[in-house]
Amino acid sequence: MPTAARLTAAIMFGALSLAFAYMASPYFPEAREPYYWYPLCGALGVVCGWVISGTRAGRGYVAGVGNGITSTIAIIFWIYFLMSFADMIKKSLRKSYDGPIEALINVFQIMLDWLALFAVPQLGILLAAGALVGGLVTEFVGRRLT
Repeated sequence: MPTAARLTAAIMFGALSLAFAYMASPYFPEAREPYYWYPLCGALGVVCGWVISGTRAGRGYVAGVGNGITSTIAIIFWIYFLMSFADMIKKSLRKSYDGPIEALINVFQIMLDWLALFAVPQLGILLAAGALVGGLVTEFVGRRLT
């Protein structure tokens, strides 16, 4: 059921994930992000904000911070997972794997490679501050308008 807290969480975490996408773009090899980078980040931010943080609003400000951190971690996990899965599909179409199990295992290796590529302090500070602010604002709206 739509609530003001869910809408607020979707907007806050959608904006956070788009800010992450914008700040992470120069760290791609040759500074060329995939064509699906911005829509993927924005959509995952909206969905994770709506589903994770928005549904748990109204339980207190400490829980709100925890919900913000949980939503941010989920957003980053799904971004890395889906990008890694897309890379695995590209490699498998070039017959780079001996079998399907090797391809699925390689998804997680590719995830670690992406994580290492984007492990810079600026992105970590952005995500930490965004998780804190997003969780607190969602909790504030959840308490006031519910």
